[in-house]
Amino acid sequence: MHLDKHDRWELAAGIAGRASDLRRIADLDAYVARNVPAEARRPFLAATASIRQNELFATKLLPEIDSWIRGH
Repeated sequence: MHLDKHDRWELAAGIAGRASDLRRIADLDAYVARNVPAEARRPFLAATASIRQNELFATKLLPEIDSWIRGH
């Protein structure tokens, strides 16, 4: 199977968007700067937002949920 550059970018953004480590944003930004033209960066902006949301969920919400469950 052959992926064209747009498919590779979509795949890379999709994988990156599942991360929860904010350090991945810098990695993603570096990849985008080297490989993705400005008009094709929208999926990477969404991936960055997802990383931020995942980090919030992992560091704040999950511990609160765990604490609530332990108390009930």
